[in-house]
Amino acid sequence: MQKLTLEEKKEIINLRSQGWSHRRIAKKFNIVHGTVQNIEKKYRTVTVAAGRVRSSASSSPSPGSVLAPSPLLVEKLVSLPSVKRKSFSSHIRASRLAWATEHVSWTVEDWKRVIFSDDFS
Repeated sequence: MQKLTLEEKKEIINLRSQGWSHRRIAKKFNIVHGTVQNIEKKYRTVTVAAGRVRSSASSSPSPGSVLAPSPLLVEKLVSLPSVKRKSFSSHIRASRLAWATEHVSWTVEDWKRVIFSDDFS
């Protein structure tokens, strides 16, 4: 397996921003398209819009947003940290477990009487 150079990684990101497909880029560099996807994810650009920071793989920001310098444009490639999700609190976990244990023995007929909705009031 070949190691991609810094220049090759920059060129991959540049070609993706020009609209090249993952497979076309992979063919050019003689790598699998999953590698192109991984590079795109790891070295995504950062867009600042309306005071919020958003990360994306493309370098074409939406109207009114400003494209912040990508780590890729700097000589050192530095990947952005992944988003850490907050875990459920012990109170929420306990209430979910209690609900599940109450309903574990329900039959199909019991569930047919339930109205499922995603509306919150």
